[in-house]
Amino acid sequence: MMLGSSDLQKILARDMSETELDRHIMEMAETRGWLHYHVFEQRVPARRSSKGFPDWVLVHPVYGRTIYVESKSQKGQMSKDQKLWANCLILAGNEHHIWRPSDWFSGKIEAILSE
Repeated sequence: MMLGSSDLQKILARDMSETELDRHIMEMAETRGWLHYHVFEQRVPARRSSKGFPDWVLVHPVYGRTIYVESKSQKGQMSKDQKLWANCLILAGNEHHIWRPSDWFSGKIEAILSE
């Protein structure tokens, strides 16, 4: 049995880690002229980000856009704190996305970063 391209994309998305997705996001953001900040969880409490703050802040100086992104593995779930941040950012008029490997393979991430 031969796999179709959508079947192959599902397998690749399932097997892609959040770290791999983050690398792809960073590379694409850079090639499209986005400034980016990736939040890293640190073990030193004084230097730790607010619980649940999105993984990425992307700013495009020409497009005049700021995007907040939570990256997740294909089956990763948002925590209560992540959902709170997402909802508050959206209610305050900000653009917020949850990106998964399937969004990478479908071209959704590229489309958003190219708008």
